[in-house]
Amino acid sequence: MQDVTWLTFTCMSLIFRSISLEHNYLHIQVDTLCEDTSSTDKAIPGNMNELVKIGEGLLDEPVSRLNIDNGMLEPVQNGGTNEQALTKYF
Repeated sequence: MQDVTWLTFTCMSLIFRSISLEHNYLHIQVDTLCEDTSSTDKAIPGNMNELVKIGEGLLDEPVSRLNIDNGMLEPVQNGGTNEQALTKYF
């Protein structure tokens, strides 16, 4: 499933870039979830609290875009944080 997610992310990134609207595409994802936090079957309080912490940490990270040449996510110059970017959409 990870490959499908990455392929979708890459395709969407390319589509928005090709029509010069990459500033309208924001994809926030974490690939470091452990077994408990990545499971959709463990909605227990401790696990949910851990997911909240992970989400709050993602808000503080810089907005990044996929570099098509090397496949790496790179911070967007003057892009601000994910939290700042989300507030632009709402």
